[in-house]
Amino acid sequence: MSPVIRLRHRHTHWHWRGAVALVGMLMHGVVAREMAAQGATDAGAAVHFESYSFGDPAAAGLKRVSLRTVPLRVEFQPVRWARVGIRSAFATGVVDRVDGTQNRISGLTDTELSVSLPLVEDRVMVAASLMLPFGKSTFTPDEARVAGIIAADLLPFALTHWGSGGSLDVSTQAAGTVGLLNVGARVGYQLSREFALLEQGQFAYRPGGQLYARIAADGNIGDSRMAAQLTAYTFGDDQRNSQNLYRTGNRVQGLLTYSVPAGRTGRAQAYVGALRREHGTFADGSVDTPAQTMLLVGGGWRQPFAYGVLIPLVDVRLVSSNDGLGQGYISDAGLTAELPVFGGRATLLPGLRARFGTLKVRAGVESGITGFDLSATLRLGGAR
Repeated sequence: MSPVIRLRHRHTHWHWRGAVALVGMLMHGVVAREMAAQGATDAGAAVHFESYSFGDPAAAGLKRVSLRTVPLRVEFQPVRWARVGIRSAFATGVVDRVDGTQNRISGLTDTELSVSLPLVEDRVMVAASLMLPFGKSTFTPDEARVAGIIAADLLPFALTHWGSGGSLDVSTQAAGTVGLLNVGARVGYQLSREFALLEQGQFAYRPGGQLYARIAADGNIGDSRMAAQLTAYTFGDDQRNSQNLYRTGNRVQGLLTYSVPAGRTGRAQAYVGALRREHGTFADGSVDTPAQTMLLVGGGWRQPFAYGVLIPLVDVRLVSSNDGLGQGYISDAGLTAELPVFGGRATLLPGLRARFGTLKVRAGVESGITGFDLSATLRLGGAR
C-alpha cells in the first residue's frame, strides 16, 4: 500500500489508548462534561515500549516490529477565560526483517499547541489546535516502510505517525443536561499544510481537509452508569503536487460503555465500539482501497487498595477488510496501577499488557502475532 494511504489513516486511526483513556473517564462519570471541563495545571510524562513478533516471519515479511515512545504534555490555565495545552513526544520505530536487516525511524513527533475558550458559564467552548511541524514527515524508503507498518489499523500502537507537515483544527463544543442525561456536541474542521512526503523524487503532499461532528451523552441508571459517543468524519481530496490524488471515504466511529459498582469500593465496566471506514479511490481511477470495519470489545475493573488503585483490563480488537487482506484480531490483557507519590502531589501509573492475535497477510496465508506493552507514566497533580 502506498505510504500516502498509510499516513492518511492518521485522521481516524482508532487510537487504542484513546478508547482506554475515554473508558477511564467514564469510570469517573465525566464523558459528556469533559468537553467543557476546567481545572488546575496538569502535566505528565511517560515511557512506553511496545513490541510484536510474527509467528510466520516468511509469510509476514518481517520478524518483529517495536516502538518506543516518550510522550510529554502540560495543560494550564494562564487566565480565567482560557486553557492552554502542549503535547509532544519522541519516538523510535524498528522493524526486524527476515533477512536479518533492520529498518528504523526515530525523532520528535509534531507538537500540538491547543487553546480553549469557555463561554456561556463554561457550557459552550471554542477551541483551536495548531499542530507545529516539528516531527519527521519526509521519509526515506526504509523509513516509509516502518511508518506504514506502525500506521496499520490492526496493531494498537500508542503512536500512528511522526509528522503530518502541520495543521490547524478549529472547533466549537457545548455541554449541558437534558432531563437526567448529560449531553455534549462538538463540530470542527482540520486544515493541513503541504509537505514533502518522500526524500527521493518530487512528492509534495497535502492531506484533504477534515470535517467532523461528535455527540456524547451519559447518565445514571440506579447505581450503574451508561455513556455513548458517536463521531462522523468527511474529507476533502488529498493532493500531490497541487493535483487531486486520493479521495478518502467517510468514517463513522462509536463507543458505548456501561459501568456498575463492584464489591464494596470497586467499579466494573464493559464497553463496545466500532469504526466503519468507507473505501477510498484515487482520482485517476487506477485503484480503490477497500472499506474496513474495526470492532473493539472489552472491560475493566477499578479497585482501590491500601496504596492506590488497581485497574485490570481486557480487550479484543477485530479488523475486517472488504478484500480480506490486512485483517485479523488482537486480544489484550493487562494491569495498570495508580500509585500516589511525592506525598500525593503526583501519581505514578505503571502498566503491563500482553497481546496475541492473527493477521491475514494474503489469500490463504495467516501469521500469528504475540506482543507486549510496558509503560510507566508520571502524572503531576495527584490522583483524580
